[in-house]
Amino acid sequence: MLKISTSKELRLKEIILRFLGRLANRIKKILPPPYNKTWKLRKYYLWLLPKVDERTVIAPKHIEPTKGVPGAWKNILDKEEIQIINKRYKNYLKEQNYIN
Repeated sequence: MLKISTSKELRLKEIILRFLGRLANRIKKILPPPYNKTWKLRKYYLWLLPKVDERTVIAPKHIEPTKGVPGAWKNILDKEEIQIINKRYKNYLKEQNYIN
């Protein structure tokens, strides 16, 4: 049930991020210490152009609040939200053996 994105906008952002990273690395090669070390600019690149997985369209920190702890959803979602999700994705959840 994995949906693959064909977004040209996401691809362009990826190209720009890689270009900025390569450019920074080339500049650092000609600079003297300590300027040739990390500039810690990645967080600014990602703030300007958030990195999103091209295939799944999921951002890297999409599970940030729960840190990916198994079962954390039980404490986050209320009963109505759980029912809605179970109803909407019933077939998928059965295929993946999450429910009987």
